[in-house]
Amino acid sequence: MTSYTILRAEKLKSFGNIGGSLSHNYRARETPNADPHRTYKNKNSMRGPDEVMAAIKARLPERRRKDAVLCIEYLISCSQGALIGDKAYLAYLEDALRWLKERHGKDNVVAASVHFDETTPHLIGYVVPLKDGKLNAKAFLGGRQVLSKMQTDFAKKVGERHHLERGIERSTAKHTSIKEWYGLVNQATRSIKIPSFAVQPRIKKKRSLLPDIIETSDEVADRLNRTLDKLLKPILARAKVLAFQKKKADEIRDLVTLAQRRLADAEGRMRRVEQESSRFREVYEVLTPSEQKDLVQLAQRNLKIRQRCEKILSAACNNFRESVARFVAKAKDALSRVRGRWWDVRWSDLEHAYMQAERFLTSEREALKVILEHSPGQANASAMQAAEIIEAAVEKESQNTEGAPSASEPAQPAGHLHFKDSG
Repeated sequence: MTSYTILRAEKLKSFGNIGGSLSHNYRARETPNADPHRTYKNKNSMRGPDEVMAAIKARLPERRRKDAVLCIEYLISCSQGALIGDKAYLAYLEDALRWLKERHGKDNVVAASVHFDETTPHLIGYVVPLKDGKLNAKAFLGGRQVLSKMQTDFAKKVGERHHLERGIERSTAKHTSIKEWYGLVNQATRSIKIPSFAVQPRIKKKRSLLPDIIETSDEVADRLNRTLDKLLKPILARAKVLAFQKKKADEIRDLVTLAQRRLADAEGRMRRVEQESSRFREVYEVLTPSEQKDLVQLAQRNLKIRQRCEKILSAACNNFRESVARFVAKAKDALSRVRGRWWDVRWSDLEHAYMQAERFLTSEREALKVILEHSPGQANASAMQAAEIIEAAVEKESQNTEGAPSASEPAQPAGHLHFKDSG
């Protein structure tokens, strides 16, 4: 089956348009077509909407027309299922980013993101359309011929390398917006009925003296085919929704199965606890009062530690900070391998692996804070111990930044982009 490149561009003429796009891109608002359980896999060249907006404004010339295009938002993807695995998609989208930089100049490609939490991974790029120091979106997106040449160039330089073809040149296919697509879904519940008179040839032209000109059989067939296409379009859209709903239903069924299995494990543990408590009572009765008091204090201390572990895991699952989300993802993976028994997880090894993975994504202080607040392995650490560990990390960071460039030195240009892993 042939797979195609997908390249779209949208002109953003106001800061309101840019802000709306950025809030969607960084998931700052509800995004129904995104899976929140996979958002941590997204990659961004900048930390958030405010940073991107500031970078765009910094590139804009002071003197510009009121109706000028301030920014171009590019969306680059490919046919669904064309590539296998996140690495293949990331390689394709990194090549796409390089193509954008070659087309616009690396300093004008202000920010880029890769989304893995939607149906097909895709790149979003924000470009200030500068040409000879002036805003000139027309030079890049002006007219059908320029757009067609852009599609061909992208397919040749990027698509071919990943076995993707250009879309049909001069195709009459039209893009369907999300709003239009949901409209089609709602129409799909109507039944298809073609009235009997529709199959009769229609009069194309009435003539007074000569016979009327009527449709040929081929023209009747073409007209009916066009009607069927229009009627079937919402049904196909509905089918896609049903396929998505089936996928979600399968996921829910798997979660129910997992919950039932965990419930069975819990019931088994309760039976073992009852057996152990029975043996414990027999031993407890032969201890001296002093020994009994020490044993009760030890049990209370262990109970507090266990309760704190469970509270930490629960709080971490509801925390949407990216650094916490990445730790939670690793913790969930580790818990799934021991069937939910958190006490069987080697938390020290997991914490070490998390620190290694985070060293290029966030500060050591932030990573340590996540571990101290959310790792069951640190449940027994006191507040004073946690403060001392974080204070040591802050001091280490300040020593490492003594040789950093001063505020008067030029900052790295916006064009030097690299993706930050999110998990």
